[in-house]
Amino acid sequence: NKNNNNNNRYASTNNDNNKKNDIKNDNKNDNDITKDDANEYLSQLGYNDAMIQRGIKEALRSIHGSTKNITRAHLESFGINGIKALSLSVALELEKEAKDAIEGTVLVHLPRTTQPPMEIQIRNGQSIYTFITSNSHRNQEASAAAFVLKEYLDCSCQGTMACSTCHVIFPHKTHYQASLERCPLTEEEEDMLDLAYDVTETSRLGCRVFFSKDMLLQDHKIEIIIPNHVNTNIW
Repeated sequence: NKNNNNNNRYASTNNDNNKKNDIKNDNKNDNDITKDDANEYLSQLGYNDAMIQRGIKEALRSIHGSTKNITRAHLESFGINGIKALSLSVALELEKEAKDAIEGTVLVHLPRTTQPPMEIQIRNGQSIYTFITSNSHRNQEASAAAFVLKEYLDCSCQGTMACSTCHVIFPHKTHYQASLERCPLTEEEEDMLDLAYDVTETSRLGCRVFFSKDMLLQDHKIEIIIPNHVNTNIW
């Protein structure tokens, strides 16, 4: 059954594209509704940094023993004091990681251009989503690169695997495999990729592509492709 699903997933026919358009149109309002209420709640409490938000939610996932999305209800049940304690723990862990952090160059192939790939400097532990949404870039070049990527990768669900607007493709299978070792593919991610345009066997959601030291220290720079059918509002 899994093989059959994969074969269907990577089929590229006009009928499939029409069906995807219908599904996306039908689910547009649902996607608006499923914007991450957990991140919104954390922001209301003063936790605006994307890395802190992600760390709090990852901690709660481990507590609940689940890979499902963490919602506002989970956070409220944990309590404000519990969230504060988690945020401090996450901040300390991030500070520890930052001391040992390295930066590496990732090449991003933008759609509909003949220009060379854009180079972004990304730290180990970051994902494409947290790079885009970070408020603590080290220099103006990184901030500018994040702004450009945000124009293409909408990240509508704020990194909760509830949309496919951060869909990216690895042109090299070894880089794709390295991304799986750092953050394995889940059923939720596969479900969202089923709704994305131009899906390939090396497609991933940008919010699930976390860069490790090993990935950034490879002899060949990591490359990702942003598909042609992303955020067409900017064209």
